[in-house]
Amino acid sequence: MFDINNKSEEEGTTPFSLALLRPGILQLIFRKLDFFSLGNLALSSKDFSDMVLKYVLMESSLPYMFTCLKRDLLLAGNNALYVLRGKTEFLQIVPHLMEQNFRQLGVLMKRTTMLKQSKERMTMALSLISRILPVRGTGSNEDLMTGLATYFHAFVKGWSCFECEYAAEIFSSIFKKEVTFVLEDSYVLGSQPELEICLRNFLKAFFITTVDTDSRIFWIHIMVKIFVPLFEPKKIAKIFPLATSPSKDSLAMFGIQWKDNIEAVPACAKVALHRYNDLVQSLLILQCATKGDLMNIFSLVFQVPKKWIPENIASFLIVAGVKNIRSYLAYMVEETIQRISSNEKKCIKKEDFTDLGDIMFGLFVMQSRFQRSMGAIYHRLDEVVALLPKTMRKPFFQSLWSAISKEIEDINEAEDFWSEDSYGHICKVLSSLGVRLLSKGYQNKCEGPRLISSIEE
Repeated sequence: MFDINNKSEEEGTTPFSLALLRPGILQLIFRKLDFFSLGNLALSSKDFSDMVLKYVLMESSLPYMFTCLKRDLLLAGNNALYVLRGKTEFLQIVPHLMEQNFRQLGVLMKRTTMLKQSKERMTMALSLISRILPVRGTGSNEDLMTGLATYFHAFVKGWSCFECEYAAEIFSSIFKKEVTFVLEDSYVLGSQPELEICLRNFLKAFFITTVDTDSRIFWIHIMVKIFVPLFEPKKIAKIFPLATSPSKDSLAMFGIQWKDNIEAVPACAKVALHRYNDLVQSLLILQCATKGDLMNIFSLVFQVPKKWIPENIASFLIVAGVKNIRSYLAYMVEETIQRISSNEKKCIKKEDFTDLGDIMFGLFVMQSRFQRSMGAIYHRLDEVVALLPKTMRKPFFQSLWSAISKEIEDINEAEDFWSEDSYGHICKVLSSLGVRLLSKGYQNKCEGPRLISSIEE
């Protein structure tokens, strides 16, 4: 039987190791290996770990690392162009190769840096992806940000919460200064479309879309902790629309669609979901952390970048669900009562209820447009009336009718297909609302003169 510890002198030969090969030969061998095999080789010894890591970070190895970047300028669409550091040729990301490439690369870096300290590992991981340089003005970097986020989450998978937070802070340092600038009160969203779309792609990819559903709560809290450490409601009301708003990447229109919130009514529930679902779900994750301040954050969101039209506020609330509709209407009633109470003149006018009346009208119209039962909104109307003191009910209903009248005037001035469609929904609201109010008023009147409410008026 062969005994490895009892070799004869004739059998004694100099042991062979890949580590003894010249660096140039090793690089040629490494290029023939896939990422998984390279990772296995790096785990075989400390020497090989260092050699593989050195190879991965070499500029000459970059084309073999980023295999989803191709020299193909014929790809359709408004695809952004990139260059690799030390290279001059323009490259584009091939979408169907991107996710697998960046995920495997993240795992490779995770394995090759296994023996190093966390800070050093993060620095090396960041140095690799920083070799991809976008060509300014050539299109949205959404694909790149999605790829980098995939790389990042593959790299930190299995780490402790503390380590993940530390890693996120290091990666976020790339855009920390820019995000802080955009969140300042003096900055108006929509002023720098190219900067905003870049930050939107980064925030959405790293903290929302590429993370597992089970860990999304953790990553959204980390995003807030990094960029809004003092939890200021105004900044929270800015960063979430920035991170979740739909973008437009066509040559004719580039940037975040801020104008949709202030002038474009969703045609159906599907459009409203596309526009607001990510924003709603992300904000609701903060419900526990806001300590009862979530409705205030909602109201601030409805001012970003300018005041939203009532139909879009209503669409947001409908997407948020019945519970949040009730909470927000109660918040609005409370704010309105406090504002009126602080008024020295003590004169209650319908103008005091303009915002509340507009939102109620928006809820009625959008419930009709989404082809849903109006009963749910009627229940919300009853709840609002119950919360209002009797002296405030009449001006509230006057503001609601004023909102309807104003919308009809705007429709008559427009005279297009969209206005005809809107007119049909308003007629439906008027018809059902009129019957509802008359019925409520008649019921109260029959119960006795003292129970007659301002609904009749």
